[in-house]
Amino acid sequence: MPKKILVISGSPKKDGNTAALMEWFCEGCRVGNAQIEIAHAAYLKCKVPGCTSCRECQQIEEYRCIIDDEVSLLLQKMPHADIIVMATPLYFFSASAQLKIVIDRMFSLYKWDN
Repeated sequence: MPKKILVISGSPKKDGNTAALMEWFCEGCRVGNAQIEIAHAAYLKCKVPGCTSCRECQQIEEYRCIIDDEVSLLLQKMPHADIIVMATPLYFFSASAQLKIVIDRMFSLYKWDN
């Protein structure tokens, strides 16, 4: 059974170095018959710039963010992927702000009790 790979680009540039590296990675995965989906974090429509710490996701049974936007739709795909790859340029020694929004909202994908 082919692996399902979700590749998330954190670059605001469509034809930059990050895109080139992602394409090389995807070419290699296609040789192995992997199913690849690419998402561009910089072009997702989001209602808020990151997690609002409302903790509503912790009050529901499902593992999902309650904010209804394109970031939430991307998060819903993550549990169904065998592999998740995040590709990003480095800005001030960290991931891009666009990818950080996705990473912050991943808080909804686990439950915890404090």
